[in-house]
Amino acid sequence: MIRLQPGTPIVVGDVTLMIIARLSIRADSTGYACWLQASKEPYALIIRDPHGLRALDMAGQRLALAQLLDDLPGLASI
Repeated sequence: MIRLQPGTPIVVGDVTLMIIARLSIRADSTGYACWLQASKEPYALIIRDPHGLRALDMAGQRLALAQLLDDLPGLASI
């Protein structure tokens, strides 16, 4: 399972910042053993300011907001 998870918004003046993390959980089992692996890593930075809403990846490049808004419907309300 891989999904995006929004963080807690941080408001500084008229700017709101929010980190979006990618959560990954994998598991498997055999007749005598099982394993579980989980990771959480930063995926995007959401910025809302007087110029609007935008998303940057961890390299600072713009991301398409449409896909993030589809995956995280509550994102438009920040």
